[in-house]
Amino acid sequence: MLACNPHNRETRMARIKKAASKTTARKRAAGDAGVQDQAERLSRTLSESAQQIWLAGVGAFGRAQAEGTKLFEALVKEGLNLEQTARKFAGGRADEVRGVVESRVGQALIADEAARGRRRLARGRPAAVTAHAL
Repeated sequence: MLACNPHNRETRMARIKKAASKTTARKRAAGDAGVQDQAERLSRTLSESAQQIWLAGVGAFGRAQAEGTKLFEALVKEGLNLEQTARKFAGGRADEVRGVVESRVGQALIADEAARGRRRLARGRPAAVTAHAL
C-alpha cells in the first residue's frame, strides 16, 4: 500500500532527486577539481617552457658576446684581403684605362687645335702657336 500512496511516492521521488543531486554535485566537484588540476599542470608546463626559452636566449647572447669579437676581427682581416686583391686588379686595369683615356684626350685636343687653326686660316689670320702645339 505504500507504493500506492501518492504522498509516499512524492517523498520517494524527492529522496531520489536529492540523492541524484548529491551525486551530481560530487561528480561536478570532482570534475572541477580535475579541470583545476589540468589547468595547474598546463600553467606549470608553460612556465617551465618560458623559462627554458629565456635561458636559451641568455645563453645565445653570452656566446655572441664572447665570440662576437673574434668574428668581427676575422671579418676585418677578410675584408683587408679582399680590398688588397681588388686594388691589385684595379691597379693593373687603371693603367690600361689611363692610357686609353690619355690617348683619346690627346687626339681630341689635336683635333680641336686643328679645327681652330682651320677657322683662323679661313678668317685670314695666322694661327697662334700654343704651348700644346710645341
